[in-house]
Amino acid sequence: MTERFVTGPLLRFMPTGDAGDRNWQEAGRYLVSELVEVADTGAADTALVVAHGLGRVPRGVRLVNQGTSGVTNWYRDVGDVDWTYREIVVRFDVANAHVLLELI
Repeated sequence: MTERFVTGPLLRFMPTGDAGDRNWQEAGRYLVSELVEVADTGAADTALVVAHGLGRVPRGVRLVNQGTSGVTNWYRDVGDVDWTYREIVVRFDVANAHVLLELI
């Protein structure tokens, strides 16, 4: 399952003249993210290539849901290839997890 969606406008912190006076202003941009379901992460601590249709290099990944008991974490290894506009490489600390990722 791959689902692309747009969340509300980003807010940018815009300080004005006085250091104590702070305003939030709309940045005029939207945060586009994509949900990608991974049915099986494979063996623990191994590189997993995840395809996406975001159309740009993701800035980050958030673990939205997991279908396994216990805590599942994802990470990148220093030797992993760079993310591209078509795929990312991530690793999970548990084997055979079913996860839902949000690519941002």
